[in-house]
Amino acid sequence: MPLAKAGAICKGSSGLAMVVLQSPALRTASAGRALLAAFAAAQRRIRSAVGRQKSRLVSQNRYALCKLYYLQRGSTMTQAGQTNEDEQKVEYLNTLKSHLDKELEQIGAHAQWYHGQAAKSKTRYYLIRFPIILLSFALPFLLMLEVGKQGLSPFTVAASLVSLLVAALSTIDTFFGYGKTWLEERAAELALYRLKREYRTQRIGIDAPHSVDEAIETAESLIDSLRNEYEQIVAGTIEAFIVRAERAESEKPDLRLVG
Repeated sequence: MPLAKAGAICKGSSGLAMVVLQSPALRTASAGRALLAAFAAAQRRIRSAVGRQKSRLVSQNRYALCKLYYLQRGSTMTQAGQTNEDEQKVEYLNTLKSHLDKELEQIGAHAQWYHGQAAKSKTRYYLIRFPIILLSFALPFLLMLEVGKQGLSPFTVAASLVSLLVAALSTIDTFFGYGKTWLEERAAELALYRLKREYRTQRIGIDAPHSVDEAIETAESLIDSLRNEYEQIVAGTIEAFIVRAERAESEKPDLRLVG
């Protein structure tokens, strides 16, 4: 290959070939081959440098893509965590609703029980008080018919039996106090029904809240206040029964014989 042509190739390739052209080796017989070898080596070094640059760019791009992926994944995980928290809040709210419904059902059942007890007390009260009233009118009449008579007559026996019956019924009525019990149980029944109706109305606010947190707060507040009022009503009824029993016990006549 002529030296001029080899020099033109080297000039067209890179500035590194100019150094090779000025080398003494070009004046030898194998100058062309040496120039081509130097040119090939230069091309390999250039390709290697370009390859390393490309590899560096690819690595940088891969790092950027991985970073973007993990950022997006972190955002997705954050959204998933927020979604999971919201689902837990909704589940807790549903639990509160179910618990409140059970409390209201229990109050309704207790009100029904008071209704039945009040009906029984009312029936017992009438069964005791009516005979007392009738026999109280009959006793003076029987005694009036017996005035002036001597001995044990049927009127005397009837008057004695009536007196014993009136005394027994009066004692039972005084001890159990069915009349007062009926009124107290009826009042407790109405109070429980009022409580159930009031909180059933307030529960509507839980089904249409502005937010889940607000609904949870409302439900917790309703459950606490419902329990307090429910316990007050029941405790008031029990306290009234205890006071009435103690009063009846204290008023019971002393039948012990004085020797």
